[in-house]
Amino acid sequence: MSMSPRLLRPRATGFSPRSLPGLSIWLDANTSGSLFQNSDGTSSSAAADDPVGYWKDLSGNGRHYTQGTNNNRPLLKLATHNGKNSLYFDGSVSVLGITNSSTNIVNANICDASGACAFVAYEPNSDTQYAVLKTGYPVSGYDRFNSSNYHGNFRATRFGPLANPAPSSGKTILTSSSVVAADKQAFRINGAELQSQTCATTYATWRAFSGQAWSVGADAGYLAGWVCEVIILGRAATDAEIAKVEKYLAAKYGITLA
Repeated sequence: MSMSPRLLRPRATGFSPRSLPGLSIWLDANTSGSLFQNSDGTSSSAAADDPVGYWKDLSGNGRHYTQGTNNNRPLLKLATHNGKNSLYFDGSVSVLGITNSSTNIVNANICDASGACAFVAYEPNSDTQYAVLKTGYPVSGYDRFNSSNYHGNFRATRFGPLANPAPSSGKTILTSSSVVAADKQAFRINGAELQSQTCATTYATWRAFSGQAWSVGADAGYLAGWVCEVIILGRAATDAEIAKVEKYLAAKYGITLA
């Protein structure tokens, strides 16, 4: 007797990033009502292949990612990753970001002094330099996640060139974590730690939301590829929490963990 197709599908875990204390930012291309064509969040919801000018922050903190120029907006793509949606960035001009000009985020502490942790589910389609996520230190290149150059990892001193850089193709979960108490920050791809170093303990400048925009899709270079989901915790995450989020993203987007 053949097995029911229902039994072959992964079981829902019921996990939501909102269950994580200290959630600072959560962007999900698959949540109804979180993507809009214009940058004010009040226009028509984006449909297939529409440019997206507003990606709603689902954390409840109001750190929405926007783009005021129509030609610089990523496109909504349906069912690209395990039947789930994504935003496509063209590798040339498309980027979404939040800046210190928004009154609800001026000087808002994105993380506390214990550390921070970011997760990104994405897929590059180019082996050139890209920046899938950049945090807002007021110098280009800080806290930059890219394929072959540098990765800043929540501090004012970058990792050097990565011995095992982020992949230039394929569905990917990138995890960056800092734990001040353990004096460690780590860079992970698809559940495997690729590099670590001691952790900066001077978070004051980074935590005060200042300087350049936090962005998805660009920094010194532009991402060519798809971004499905971004989760940022404003505190140090435990190993168990990191594993739980990586498992959630892997099951959702059909990514194999190491």
